[in-house]
Amino acid sequence: MKYAQGVCIAGGSASYECPATMSLGTAICMAGGNPSYQCGNIGNDDLGEGICRALGGSSSSCSGVSVSAAVCDFTGNCKGNDAASLAISMAETCGVEVLSYGIE
Repeated sequence: MKYAQGVCIAGGSASYECPATMSLGTAICMAGGNPSYQCGNIGNDDLGEGICRALGGSSSSCSGVSVSAAVCDFTGNCKGNDAASLAISMAETCGVEVLSYGIE
């Protein structure tokens, strides 16, 4: 199973809705409860858009959104745009358990 496919299924989509060829951006969008037809055009380079859409944003408001902007919007706790700052913001908002997913 591909990583994106696992994210899609873990988000509650049926396995037949999560092909092995899907992008991570699409998988994240679908994991947020969006149907595949609303997420299918989100590529691997559009993770920020996928996160934004998963959190309820529209296609127009999420187009071109960076990962850091999407995480900052979600946490409401922006320490900065670098990887360490984003990890701190996510840990403070969601608990340190979220960090283990990036390490495993």
